[in-house]
Amino acid sequence: MPYDGNGNYTLPPVYKATPGTEIITTQHNTPLEDIQAALNAVLLRNGSAPITGNWNMGTNRITFLADGVANTDAANVGQLKALLNNTALTGVPTVPAVTDWTAYQPVGAKDADARYAILNQNNAGSLSITGSFTAQQADLRYLSLTEGTVTGQVLFSGNVTHSGNETFNGTITVPDVSDFTSNQALSAKAADGRYMQLTNSNGQTVSGPVAFGGKTIVPNPPSFTGGDALNAISAEGRYVKSIPIAGSGNIRITDLWENSDGRAVFGDGTKAPILANLADLPFSDTGLKEQAFMQWTTLDQYGHGIFTFPTAFRAGTVPVVTLMIDCEPAGTYAGHTRTYSFVRNGTAPSISNTGFMLAVGVTDGSGVYVSTVPVIACVRAVGYF
Repeated sequence: MPYDGNGNYTLPPVYKATPGTEIITTQHNTPLEDIQAALNAVLLRNGSAPITGNWNMGTNRITFLADGVANTDAANVGQLKALLNNTALTGVPTVPAVTDWTAYQPVGAKDADARYAILNQNNAGSLSITGSFTAQQADLRYLSLTEGTVTGQVLFSGNVTHSGNETFNGTITVPDVSDFTSNQALSAKAADGRYMQLTNSNGQTVSGPVAFGGKTIVPNPPSFTGGDALNAISAEGRYVKSIPIAGSGNIRITDLWENSDGRAVFGDGTKAPILANLADLPFSDTGLKEQAFMQWTTLDQYGHGIFTFPTAFRAGTVPVVTLMIDCEPAGTYAGHTRTYSFVRNGTAPSISNTGFMLAVGVTDGSGVYVSTVPVIACVRAVGYF
């Protein structure tokens, strides 16, 4: 081919002549024949040869184009502008009957009267038009699809599709809706019977299910004795949450009820604990709490050992402490007796809200001696938190 896809010409790769080389006919004629084919594909400026294919102008313009004359001539922009600016029509234009109402065909007066609602009967009666309408005549006679004012009563007995805005100063009467899945016009009577009124302060009854696809805002209920809707803010401030913190491993409370003993039960009572009553507590004073624990402690050179409560009792209070001490370790002070007593602070045992101190000794027939062997004690402490 003389040209590639971009219109660039390249000699065929046969040979290039060099000085002193014999010219061979079969090699010499090939590039000349290719050049001949390339020149035949060029558009001649004098127009003697027709174009054989479609032109791709590549977004470029054709400039200095003469006015078109024949129906097959190209028109220039000047001709188009002159045609668009020429709005003077003489005589009565006549258009054929409309064959396709979905297309942009011109509408004659006869077709318009048969198809559209007349805007003003008084003005329409004085119009006698056999051709197509002027803009003034159409505005007086018909309801505009984009704007207008209707001064009389309008009765719709069929389907009307409207895409613009109108001002109706009279009464519009529409038939009952036969299909609520379509865009049929709705009368006030049908709307009152089917829809809730946003401005009605009286109670309204909904007889069917209502599905809300978006956010619904309701006011705070005036009281919690009626059937008013409850919003999220009121619910958060009034009720205990039953949804556990994410990742805590806890489960949600689904049921809470009272069994025959008067105790609160979660769920069905088979997998959840039953809450105790105050009567189930070990102390008549419900404020008292008990700690029971075992603790090992060393003794100093005076035989004193300090025991600390796992949880401190309320500051300023002194719990009641009872002890059970282990027996003498095997092989230690054989034949002797160990003695235990609270170290006293004045006249009272040295017990605080955080712990206490014991003094340990060993007795035999001749007296009491200090013990320095570690002590293991089982402690029961009762007090206030």
